Amino acid sequence: LVAMDLNDGQAAVDSLSAALKADPEHAKARSLLDHLMDAFSQ
Repeated sequence: LVAMDLNDGQAAVDSLSAALKADPEHAKARSLLDHLMDAFSQ
């Protein structure tokens, strides 16, 4: 993800986010997603 440009990274995060919303059992993955979002927003 770090090697991608920011737009590609954001698209990957968005698609992962959509997948997680469709499957709420992935709480650990959602926590990881939150870390990624924090990293992108800094």
